[in-house]
Amino acid sequence: MWIAATDFPTTAAQPFYERLNGILDDARFDGHVEALCAPF
Repeated sequence: MWIAATDFPTTAAQPFYERLNGILDDARFDGHVEALCAPF
């Protein structure tokens, strides 16, 4: 049995994560965390 991933419904939480990712991108969060983790 095969179900394509595109056939799955999207959840109501998706807009939350899109907004959160936008806020984190604006704050350059990834670069900050990468710099903190670089020594390890």
